[in-house]
Amino acid sequence: MEKGNTNFIAGYGKIFTPKDEKKLAKGIGLIIMLFGFESIIFSILSLFFEGLGFYYGLLIALNFFSIFGLMIKDQVQGKS
Repeated sequence: MEKGNTNFIAGYGKIFTPKDEKKLAKGIGLIIMLFGFESIIFSILSLFFEGLGFYYGLLIALNFFSIFGLMIKDQVQGKS
């Protein structure tokens, strides 16, 4: 398998090139799995309680910003 850098956001120029791809991929994968678990829990809870959409939206935003936090952490720390 050939090793090299991967651009996460393709476009006219390089926007983001991860420094530690494996660590970043594990973190993003964990957040995606957590989002799936949250979706299952909220769909079950919505059968019994009403008005949970706001809290589900907050969790979506938290997951979204935590992915960006991981990307920033990757750029600041680099390979350790």
